[in-house]
Amino acid sequence: MFYISKVSPFIFCLGIFNLIYSVIYKSFYGIDEKFLVLLIYGFICTVIVGAMYQIIPNSQGGKLKHAYISYLVFVGLILFSLFSYISFITISTFFFFISILILLTHLLPTIKNWHPPTVKFLGASLIYLFLSSLLLLLSGFGLINIQTAVHTATVGVLLNAVYGVELAWIPMLTMTAVDLKKANLLFYVKQISTPLFILAFYTLEYKYVGMASLLEIGIAFSFIVLVYTTLRKRKGLANVPTVVKVFLYALLLLPVGMILGSYMAFHPKNINLFINLHINVLVYGFAVFTVFGGIFHLLPRIVWNWLYAGKTSTVTISDLVDERGFKTLVKYSIILYPLFVIMDMYFNPPRILPLLIYLSIILLYIKVAFLKTLITIKKEKEHGGNKET
Repeated sequence: MFYISKVSPFIFCLGIFNLIYSVIYKSFYGIDEKFLVLLIYGFICTVIVGAMYQIIPNSQGGKLKHAYISYLVFVGLILFSLFSYISFITISTFFFFISILILLTHLLPTIKNWHPPTVKFLGASLIYLFLSSLLLLLSGFGLINIQTAVHTATVGVLLNAVYGVELAWIPMLTMTAVDLKKANLLFYVKQISTPLFILAFYTLEYKYVGMASLLEIGIAFSFIVLVYTTLRKRKGLANVPTVVKVFLYALLLLPVGMILGSYMAFHPKNINLFINLHINVLVYGFAVFTVFGGIFHLLPRIVWNWLYAGKTSTVTISDLVDERGFKTLVKYSIILYPLFVIMDMYFNPPRILPLLIYLSIILLYIKVAFLKTLITIKKEKEHGGNKET
């Protein structure tokens, strides 16, 4: 890694905390504006900000100038979260907008090489992140419906980021090669589809939303096929890294959640019946497991390069990773996550049992993704290692 974003681990922690807050809040109070703001922006967009500060500079093969600005963004995200907790949504949306405005002016000028599909997708995600923050601010003042802002964040920010990162990481981790022509074509079709989808939500004409969603579903299936054809070059998937398996598990949930959303758009009278399931599949399923895989891959590499690169130390990146625990998490999640989804459909608030099931998944993830790293650092310091060479 050419550049290490020291602020990214702290932004990841803030995002995970907001995830915990959101699932607790939904279990007791249901789905409302505060919940959507904390889940979509406090969790998804916050984690993506942390990932962008690490991935974008490295995609350009250089360091990020004026790195202290990233801490201003982090402070803004904290203020956004704090005001969201106390239900001052208008104020919180202002802080989020300012944070993303700073992020945009900080990161966008660093992108010089736009040729790789990954960079194209990440650049688009960054631009949609700014647009979504603006729409969220306008919704806070009652000038636009919050659905437009939320779906700009999910379809514009999240999907562009996921497609871009996985087109780089999955081939890298499996030592395969992606078809660049198809990846570039997917990018351009995606940039035609997403504005249409956002405009459809702006009109709140659900028949338009439904029609626009069909194109997004087609793109999602095309991306999954592209990933499958890339992995097919291997002799088998048995030895695929666990991070890739998590990505694949999440990708299976993506079209399911999108088809649910399309169904609701064509049958708006059933929105209240299926909205909770739609969120549980797309966000608490697809988005969460994708984020889990991404942080598990990034965090130990950030920490090792930050603390131990160029120094005498016995610590390796593998020492900071609980690979066995992560495999256990994946096995448990295959059982626990569907159980959470099913129970959350039939319980009324307060949904204590589904909450406990999902919290167990998050807490196990915190243990395998964060605790091993902290324990290794503590032991290394106690043994007096980490000296300059």
